[in-house]
Amino acid sequence: MNTLIGISLSTPGKRTRDKAKIRRLRCGLVDPFENCPVLALGQCINRLFLARACVYGRTSIEEGWTRRAKAYRSWVGAAENQVAEGPKMPSRPDKRLAKVGDYMWLPYSQMSMCEDAPFLGHSHFLALGHPFIKLEDFTPEIIITLVKFRPYALMGGEIKGYQKDSVPSFLYDLKHLYPGLYQSAADLDALIIERTPSFERFKGTKVPLGVVKVGTTCSVVGHSFFWDGEFVTLEIEADDINWGWKCGREKMKEVVLSFVPDPELPVLVEDEEELRRLFGAGVFALGLADQ
Repeated sequence: MNTLIGISLSTPGKRTRDKAKIRRLRCGLVDPFENCPVLALGQCINRLFLARACVYGRTSIEEGWTRRAKAYRSWVGAAENQVAEGPKMPSRPDKRLAKVGDYMWLPYSQMSMCEDAPFLGHSHFLALGHPFIKLEDFTPEIIITLVKFRPYALMGGEIKGYQKDSVPSFLYDLKHLYPGLYQSAADLDALIIERTPSFERFKGTKVPLGVVKVGTTCSVVGHSFFWDGEFVTLEIEADDINWGWKCGREKMKEVVLSFVPDPELPVLVEDEEELRRLFGAGVFALGLADQ
């Protein structure tokens, strides 16, 4: 069974001979909107650029006509109706492990280079790899193997970013998303807990405003504000406004900027209690790279 989970239309530029195209994204999981944790977030692994496709995903392309063709307008009109019916094409996924059907998806940089782990495909020079492991093979022992793994570049030398960034991110995600697996691995090797990032490492890491509790003091672009759940209100000093000289900066005391923010607006949380709550909820899984 292949369920349609996304459809989109692309039309060519006015001066090209390219054809209009409909892209359809399908998933082989039963009831994927309920059973895929990635799709539940409005995302899909198949939307990643320069990456191997999801085990269950299939993308098909239907070509239409060039702009010069007589049938172009009618074909595009019919295609627009199909796209309007949906479903909307999912967005690119967060690179965070997920249990997808019978597999565990492990999208961390260089991880699929580990030959001692049973990935569907190992990455190496000129090969992207296929970072899925069957659930029955994703054991505590394999988790430890991935944590101890040290990848090397083609010309020699360890790729240090793996141990520095990929392993802590993986363990943080594992601990909060699949705590039973995490604890089983930790019971076998103390290295698991040693390499799991602490709360302190995430201070100064940005999070989406939409996950922050109302009544929290945050900051954006260096300006603090009190999040009331509706508006972001910033009080900006005149000296910080590069166009202030046009208005007579010496006469300006401050400028108040108030707007309805996008829930994805990245902010710094200044309240330590709220930081600890977010840390415990696993919100910082993607935050290591922001430091």
